[in-house]
Amino acid sequence: MELASRLPADLWRTMALAVVCGAISVATAPSAMGQSPPIRQYVEGEVDRYELRVRVAGATSELFGVSEHRVVRENGKPLERISWVRAVETTAGDLSDQAQASGAFELTLDSESLPMAAPAVGNPAIQMLVDSLQQIYAALNPTLGLAQLTAPGDVVASETPYVEDGFAGRRRSLKRRASSLTFRFVSADAKEAEIRTEFAAPLTAPWEPLRDWMEADCSGRPGNFEEVVDAGQGFIAAWGCESAGVTARISMETGKILRAELQSSSQYQRRWCMDETLGECGKIEQGEMGLSATLVLKQPDSPLPADRLTVNPTDGLEYAQAPAGTCRMGCVPDDTECYPRELPRHQVRISKPFWIGRTEVPVHAYERFVEAAGLAMPPEPQGLEDFNDGWSKKSHPIVKVTWDEARSYCEWAGGRLPTEAEWEYAARGGLDGLKYPWGNERSHDEANYWRSGGRDVWKNTAPVGSFSSNGFGLYDMAGNVYEWIADWYDKEYYQHSLGVDPPGPSHGRQRVVRGGAGFINPAVLRISTRLENAPDARRLGVGFRCVLDLAP
Repeated sequence: MELASRLPADLWRTMALAVVCGAISVATAPSAMGQSPPIRQYVEGEVDRYELRVRVAGATSELFGVSEHRVVRENGKPLERISWVRAVETTAGDLSDQAQASGAFELTLDSESLPMAAPAVGNPAIQMLVDSLQQIYAALNPTLGLAQLTAPGDVVASETPYVEDGFAGRRRSLKRRASSLTFRFVSADAKEAEIRTEFAAPLTAPWEPLRDWMEADCSGRPGNFEEVVDAGQGFIAAWGCESAGVTARISMETGKILRAELQSSSQYQRRWCMDETLGECGKIEQGEMGLSATLVLKQPDSPLPADRLTVNPTDGLEYAQAPAGTCRMGCVPDDTECYPRELPRHQVRISKPFWIGRTEVPVHAYERFVEAAGLAMPPEPQGLEDFNDGWSKKSHPIVKVTWDEARSYCEWAGGRLPTEAEWEYAARGGLDGLKYPWGNERSHDEANYWRSGGRDVWKNTAPVGSFSSNGFGLYDMAGNVYEWIADWYDKEYYQHSLGVDPPGPSHGRQRVVRGGAGFINPAVLRISTRLENAPDARRLGVGFRCVLDLAP
């Protein structure tokens, strides 16, 4: 049977790793700077998030994941425990279905020990994210060589191979890989150090081939990986030559990875076999695979004081307190994209603090509401490919709800929809005179809107809370979806609005929506943008968030 018919070519490999050995020798090129690269300093309770992008050569989409790194104490010493937060595809492509079915994993790192095994998650595409993350961390493991570097210009090479032996534990998908490691201390300044680690096939064979026919020539060196993968109706045996390089910038103060780039390539042979004994197999095929990955430390959001953050037990969502205060609503100076309905700019005072949802209401919270109320979900999104078929993307904002449905949800949650003044006051987050919650330049690194780029890797909506929060700890106050507002819409309301707690017009035909989904026109991403929508309309780009007058 042809191997290509059993498994997609770009998704054939998994890398379940368990470290066996890795001896290091040191050869240095002295430098006058005398700056040692920092070793990761663990602070118990510290939490960081990283963003990881992986692209397979020839694939039509890029994988994107977010991992949470938490320092915990175990057996009397601090460890870094990594768990998956999210994994998605950037655009529709041949990895999309695999990415959407991502599973959780946990990886524990110890700076005093060899890297621990990367867990098998049972999903070839997501396994690439997990393995890329593990290989980046192996490239910076002090025990494997980083601790031997003393100054820029130093080079450390391994005398014996670093062996990752996935055959040590019985699993349905097994892999072993051996690498000669070379660590280079490229440069350093007061803030950052740059380290380059290279993985190559060792000079001598690290093992006897699993089968006589599993032999490879890596430019005069023996093959350095073997793999057996459970393909469902048979097994894939693969073997060959792998090489990789990791370039990382790490903090001189904490030893944390600030940014790391992985490039790997493999020349492989493979064949499909009837069972794991590899006794009855098809013909041998050959191929190549390239993979690149980038890991970036996500800038942490400013932590909210404990008395300004609460969880609503009814809908299970976080709410942040917006303090009483003033802001100037409407078009800010030098904004050339404003509409007349955003004028005049005027000052309003919010006389009492209120609690507002930190995110737009996600699908999973709305499902909780309809189950409690005995209602039905809104009609599934239609009109855009892979928007949220079957409401399968639980962390994305609920859309296609009417104004009455949004109001009913908020009442069930113990609150209400925000007034237009409350919404803009909260969106500005204590900052005045800005076009957007983060500044005056539109950026895909700060919001999800028309097309994609930067950190905005989603074709349609993004999971709620995917970007940085504003000064009040709120997410997605610009972009992702528009949000229903309590007020009736009046394009001239700003000309006679009250200065304190304006309630909006007393009557009207349309309701206000705010927040700038920007699916077509990115100009609406601005905080001051005001739009109207029929109360009974179900729009792909309209969701909502709630306000509570008192903490739950």
